[in-house]
Amino acid sequence: MLQRDDIDAVIVDAPSRMHRDVITAAARAGKHIFTEKVLAPTLKEVNEIIAEVEQSGVKSGAIGIVDAGFVNSFSPFTIEIHGTEGTLMYGTPDEKLVLRTSCGDKSLAEGWNVQSLPADRESAFHQWVNHILSNTTADENWRPLPFQPATTERYVWMGSRSKDLNME
Repeated sequence: MLQRDDIDAVIVDAPSRMHRDVITAAARAGKHIFTEKVLAPTLKEVNEIIAEVEQSGVKSGAIGIVDAGFVNSFSPFTIEIHGTEGTLMYGTPDEKLVLRTSCGDKSLAEGWNVQSLPADRESAFHQWVNHILSNTTADENWRPLPFQPATTERYVWMGSRSKDLNME
């Protein structure tokens, strides 16, 4: 099925222990990939997935090498990004974006800081589809502002295309 020309993308809904095999097969077939969190159960498998995706020339996702959704029905958070300078989480049903970082303003390290959200933001799925249609990479979808101490405005969303794609 992965060899079919009429299939552009794959949603990986397999158990995490199978992600490496399924995702690398999709990458070798040149398909865009969306998977559930956890990407893989071990760092070794994550690195194997990333290497195969890069070697196969599959473009990076909206946020990372492959897009991953947060699928814990008991957690209020639907997107979770951990980095060297802090953690960013978006959650429902309250639709809050919260940030904690040790970089820059010390008050941002003291606890979770609620960030304002654009009213016309897209769902993770719509962002993934837009990434495929636009043939963009992660750094083309999100861009850091010029170097400055970390603030609540450190990252800027590049825009919304759901209206242009009639995907609302």
